[in-house]
Amino acid sequence: VITGFLGSGKTTFLNYILSASHGKRIAVIENEFGEIGIDDSLVKHKFKENEEIFEMNNGCICCTVRGDLIRILNKMLQHRSKFDYVLIESTGLADPAPIAQTFFVNPLIGWTFRLDSIITIVDSKHIIQHLDEIKPEGVENESIEQVAFADIILLNKLDLLNYNPFLTTSSNVTSTTSSTSSNVTSTTSSTSIINNDNWFEQAPEQVKLIVKRLKSINCNAKILPSIQSNVPLDQVLNQRAFDLDRILEQEPEFLADQTHQHDNSISSIGIELEGDMDLDKISIFLQQLLATKGVDIFRFKGIIAIKDENEKFVFHGVHMIINSEKIGNWQPNEKRKTKAIFIGRNLNREELTTEMKKCIV
Repeated sequence: VITGFLGSGKTTFLNYILSASHGKRIAVIENEFGEIGIDDSLVKHKFKENEEIFEMNNGCICCTVRGDLIRILNKMLQHRSKFDYVLIESTGLADPAPIAQTFFVNPLIGWTFRLDSIITIVDSKHIIQHLDEIKPEGVENESIEQVAFADIILLNKLDLLNYNPFLTTSSNVTSTTSSTSSNVTSTTSSTSIINNDNWFEQAPEQVKLIVKRLKSINCNAKILPSIQSNVPLDQVLNQRAFDLDRILEQEPEFLADQTHQHDNSISSIGIELEGDMDLDKISIFLQQLLATKGVDIFRFKGIIAIKDENEKFVFHGVHMIINSEKIGNWQPNEKRKTKAIFIGRNLNREELTTEMKKCIV
């Protein structure tokens, strides 16, 4: 189970696994928080013949679509000879506990599938901010729950803190928020770093404090350093790390049917517009949006059709950090349109839609 707060790097991690040379046959169950599915488009172009994707976008796995999760897993039993692994990517607002419960409260699922591990991906730059967030009474802090139930924690995006544990010197590395170039000429094997449980002892103080905070929530999880969700696969696949007895010691009511309440101030706004966009206008719109509302925007991503461009443009970001890339060409019979999703606090659907429409050529 791949979990982690919005924008932590879950889809990047999933794409990394699907692109790696591991020889495993993988099925993917993908769940998005929102009315428009974006991640399936970002993932499908990575798929090989021996991989298959299942998408659920009508709610969080741990809430309304848990029945769908059981249904899809049961459906997969008809093709069990085709898969070695199943990856479940949860939404950034999912509590992993009910997902894990599925493998123990349903006899057929429990007999056929083994829950190998819960992998929580952490955005190093923003994790403390999310852990410290004060929620309304009765509403759980998803970031804390995701860390608490993790078997493996990927401390991701360390480059945004100008730190790369895989370099042999302490020089800064290039990040998306800085134009600083790395002066480092040699690297250390990622495997040797990963195998050292105390890798963070040589890290800057900011990284040490993050690790200390994570350990204060979950002292049992293995914490792995990561940049762009890259980590040796032998450290995350087939780990047999999930321990039900340990979970029951921490949460005696773990197997009981419990409710999960989201923060109602957080919403997901999906926008889908036909026609081509003006690159300069959409760039200015996004820059102005993040400058004024970046603190309240937990995650945003989209696929844009740009005038006179045959390639699909993808933008995605967290708070005030934005990245863009190209993911392939529009097909001749494919309708050119822009799909975007914004997840955050107190967002205005009409305002966002109006401003994006102004960017259409």
